[in-house]
Amino acid sequence: MRPSVLLLLLAAALSLSGCGSDKQILRTRPRDYHHIISLSPSTSELISQYGSSNDLIGHTAADNYPAYAAGHGEIVVTTKPDYEKIAMLKPDLVLYDSALYSDQEIDQVKKAAPQATIFAITADTVDDFVTQLYQLGSLLGGETKVSEYVDRIYGERATAGSSAPSPPPQVAVIMPGESAPDYIAGTKSFDADAVRSAGGVPVGPEANNFVMISPEALVALNPDVIIVPGNKKDLKAAEALVNNPRYKSIKALQNNRVRVIDQDVLLRRGSRVDTLIKGIAEALVPGKGH
Repeated sequence: MRPSVLLLLLAAALSLSGCGSDKQILRTRPRDYHHIISLSPSTSELISQYGSSNDLIGHTAADNYPAYAAGHGEIVVTTKPDYEKIAMLKPDLVLYDSALYSDQEIDQVKKAAPQATIFAITADTVDDFVTQLYQLGSLLGGETKVSEYVDRIYGERATAGSSAPSPPPQVAVIMPGESAPDYIAGTKSFDADAVRSAGGVPVGPEANNFVMISPEALVALNPDVIIVPGNKKDLKAAEALVNNPRYKSIKALQNNRVRVIDQDVLLRRGSRVDTLIKGIAEALVPGKGH
């Protein structure tokens, strides 16, 4: 059931949680933020869609959606944050996805920008993500746009629930390694909850991130559907999984139910979670999806 928007707005007005033990009190937008740094593509999506990309003074080299987001500000992250550049830019707000950084790296960011509010996307469920969206919308002055986005997320979840296959298929979200080990999304991860939202049952280890999985372990899970990240121009990883002879007994391969979802949609907690739920829901229906 959809949580009360009033309760979510009330929660957003009462508390703003970062990562770890860091907590800040949010009191009706205590400051206006116009010098914002995003340390992850997903948070760049969110600031561009629900705040103002003109306020984005620093972003990552991997930013690519929406297209205009990549054109604003300095690149402050390639493979890791450029702490000196962050200090030079003097941001008043720093956004990031907690899955991408260690506590030690964020401590370095805090030292580089002691004046900044730090906000992390940490949610491992769709409902918790929605709560954080309202918190972020309150910071950025984008409450109305966020509310419209939340409506789309819950709308896709409701649509998926009304048409989900019965019994619900077991689903593994895999990052194929080609010549390296494969990784699977843990059952406590955000992607796993997106699978639940779409009407599937996620399978894998009890973890909130992607973890390495052996061929023997994946065969033992024997999922009905396998979802992999990719895009229309690069299907090498998916093809490597499908053509791996060690996986030929898995139901998903036997029944041609390996599905590819755009890697940026599948792997980001950003502005396209509604698209993610819709894509997974289509992947669960035999004969649909890509």
